[in-house]
This record gives sequence, structure tokens and C-alpha cells, in this order.
Amino acid sequence: MAKKRVAVVGLGAMGSSTVSALARDGEAEVFGFERFQLGHERSSHHGETRAIRMAYFEGSFYVDLLRLAFDKWDELQSSSSDVLFNRVKALEGGFPGSDMVDGILEADEKHQLGVERLTNTVVRERYPQFEIPSDWTVVLEHQAGYLRPELIIKKYVEIADKSQANLQFGCPVLAIEPRGSGVALHLMEDGRRSVKEFDSVVLTAGPWMKDMLADLLPELAAKLKLTRQVSAWFESPQRNNFNLESEFPVFALQTQDDIFYGFPDVTGQGVKISSHKVGDEFAHPVDRDDTVTDADIEPLLNFAKTYLPGAVGPTTHRKSCTYTNSHDGHFFIGLHPRYPQIVLASPCSGHGFKFASIFGPVLAELAMTGTTKYQNEIKEFRLDRTR
Repeated sequence: MAKKRVAVVGLGAMGSSTVSALARDGEAEVFGFERFQLGHERSSHHGETRAIRMAYFEGSFYVDLLRLAFDKWDELQSSSSDVLFNRVKALEGGFPGSDMVDGILEADEKHQLGVERLTNTVVRERYPQFEIPSDWTVVLEHQAGYLRPELIIKKYVEIADKSQANLQFGCPVLAIEPRGSGVALHLMEDGRRSVKEFDSVVLTAGPWMKDMLADLLPELAAKLKLTRQVSAWFESPQRNNFNLESEFPVFALQTQDDIFYGFPDVTGQGVKISSHKVGDEFAHPVDRDDTVTDADIEPLLNFAKTYLPGAVGPTTHRKSCTYTNSHDGHFFIGLHPRYPQIVLASPCSGHGFKFASIFGPVLAELAMTGTTKYQNEIKEFRLDRTR
């Protein structure tokens, strides 16, 4: 009996995890298509580090999924000599009434996650790098850490390659055409147009989802928007206080203006600081301005001067990335309502990478059988929600 032919469109975080899961299972003939080369920076899966934390302020319903994701990340790490997933603590805090901190405490209370509340005195003793107002609520997550996105995607691709997946980079998908119970992909291969047919297709195209869904599912496309986000790495004159040896944590602090988050100096490039505030919107992925100016960096610098003064120094790197945001900030995962042979997974709304380890197996199951044993964990992400 011929194997089911399954194609994955987009080989970023979700797509690479999906081809890896499909290929390892061995039940399908697996294809993957990526319009750019491996390691490109046109989407949102670059930038050295991604945070992962268990007490999820975005919604306590994420916690069961995060437990599964942590297990899958541990599994992937055990197969690699590179550090892909490093468990370090996460320091989080905010002004009185901070919805971020309230959400963390709600998730902790519901799921008993062991979040530690810190007094101002304890913060100063353990983490003197921070200058946090005395009336803020500060917590420490012990179930947290960071992920290395570029290395992880490379690892997933290597796993898929070794399992005989057919992966093509520099191969844009021009159109997606449902045909009977299957799907035809119109491709640009080596400068020539071609058409290939598959039994099912998984769309994990990040910023290109809006274009791909314009005809395929316009009501969903209308709920997506692209925004430009920036990050900067600061070379601290006190660099030994901000590296892994100093046990400097992943952090997130909610000021009255924004949520700022960051990472220890992981690779010698400096302390990375980013803003979770929704950036400038743009219409198409190629329209993103990659130039990161002093004006872009100013909010990050002002934050550092106030709350992490020892980290302030010249920027060693500045990068922009694209958030593909849903109307409510949560993910869309599921089967196309009219063409169930098409599986949709996007957008990540700026916080999806940490779930890639479990979403790959979820999407693989949906592509193979139309259902998944993780149905309860993904029910909040249904395509027809009106939240």
C-alpha cells in the first residue's frame, strides 16, 4: 500500500518540527517547501534565544500544553550535543495590578507550579543587577529557561533529512489548490513553475499565511496582521554579572508602558532585551524594514537604564522580526473547514516558538488522520472561535 503523501509549507519553527515528526513516524512520504534558505531572517524564528516558562500569564489553559512541550524539548536536547534548551530561572515582576503578574499567579494557583514570590529585599540579595520599585510584585519561576531557535530548526531539519524527507529550500509555493480529496501545490522550483499533488498539506507559513489564506479562507486571513518587532544586544561593562555563570535569569518586567523581556549573555553578544508591545503594522512580509534605528532602540535603552543599569552599554547587534498576530493573541490550529485535507497552524502571535516541540507531533497527527490525541490541549485554538 502506498504511503500517504504529506507536504508541509514553511519550514520555520512549526514546519520543521512537523516534518521531523512526520518523517520519524515513517508512515508518510514527507515533503517540505521553504521559500528561503535555511537560517533566513524574514520571519520570526531567528534572534539567538526564545523564552520558555510554565506559569503562563497569557492563559492558564496553556499549562497542560507547556508540560508536553517541556518534555519534548528535553527529548530533543537529549539527542543533541549542542545546547538547544537550557533550563534557567525566570524573574518576572510588575507594578501593582500588573495583568502579567496576576496571570502568572493565577496559572500557578490553578496548576501548583511552585512559583516563588520574592520580597524586594530578596530580589536585591539574589539579583542585584535589577533595580525594581519596592511596591512591585516580583516572582521567580523555577520551571523556565530559554531555547535556541536557529539551532533547533537546524536539528529538526537534520532529523527529517536522515529519515528520508524530501525538503526543498528556495522553493516558494505560489498557490494551494484543493483537488478532490487531495491538494495541488503550485511551486517555483529552480526558476520553473511546477505542480505537485499530495494527499494532505500542512500550512505553517508564518507571515505568508495571510496571503495564502486570502482565497483559501478569507475570514481567517482577515483576523491576521503583521507587525515589526525589534531586539537589541547590549555589551555590558559588567558582563560577568549578566552571563550564565552568574546565574542571571531570563526576565520579564511589566512597566506602565510595556512588557520588556530579556536573556542572559548566552553567546558573548551581550544581554538581549526586547519589547512585547505590538510594533508597527505592515501589509506584506517583504515590506518589513530591517534597518533598526536608534529611535527603535530608545525604549529598550530607557528600560535598561531604569531597571538594569549595569547592562547598559553599546549595542552589539540589532535585529527586527515579524510577529504574525491573531485578533485575540492566541494561536489558530486545526483543519480547514471545507477542505479537511489542509491543516492550518498560524499565527504564533509572538509567543509560539516554545510550543513548536509539541505542535509538530500535533500537526503530524492531524495531517495523517484528521484528528489528534492532543485535541483537548488545542481546543482553545480552534479556527472558528469568536473570542
